[in-house]
Amino acid sequence: MNHQLSIINYQLSIILFLFVCAALTACDETTGKGQDVTQHVVAAWADAYFNYDFRRAQKYVTPESRKWLQFAATNVTQDDVDILRAQDEGATVTVSNYEETDDSTALVTLHVQGSIICDTIGRPAHPSADATYTVTAVSRGGRMMVKMEGLPRSEKHSRD
Repeated sequence: MNHQLSIINYQLSIILFLFVCAALTACDETTGKGQDVTQHVVAAWADAYFNYDFRRAQKYVTPESRKWLQFAATNVTQDDVDILRAQDEGATVTVSNYEETDDSTALVTLHVQGSIICDTIGRPAHPSADATYTVTAVSRGGRMMVKMEGLPRSEKHSRD
């Protein structure tokens, strides 16, 4: 009788262990999906922003961030647009790092190639071979959005 109880306890332990492993795996998958969604939103925003499609970029930002898109749009000149259009390809974006800072916020590092940099008022934009930016993404109402607290600033870029 004691032997049978030991076997039952052993089997219950195995079942409990497998249940815990399955639950932990499911949590990892949820986190991965959230990370994928966040990276997709940030990459889509960056693709629009760095290719001067500010109207499309608005779909991916928080309401309070729209003022920064409007500010960027009002500072783009026809010369800047002409420089962008003269390129063989537009800017391309790659997500290079993702870090959750809390349950609703993540920092996403982007590598942007072929963008046009408008960094001095009154001077035309200039091409940048590559640049690195860190962008804040926040969850609002179950939806991930880019939170702009200013215009993006390159952390590192080539001196073209």
